[in-house]
Amino acid sequence: VSRAQWMVTRNPGDRTPIELADLFARNSRRRIEDRFAAIFDNDDRANYTVAQHVVGKQYAWLEEGIVRGM
Repeated sequence: VSRAQWMVTRNPGDRTPIELADLFARNSRRRIEDRFAAIFDNDDRANYTVAQHVVGKQYAWLEEGIVRGM
């Protein structure tokens, strides 16, 4: 954004750097808002449960024939 502003001060007739910077900032803002919304809408409990099952070797059958030495 600051580079776009600098470019326009050097060439005031060309506002295309501001257009691109504005679009970039809008898309970035939307992605950030989506990430914050996902903090409270996630699969943490399911992920934790499966992770505990992996540690507890309940998915050892998945490794059969793939991992040597087991």
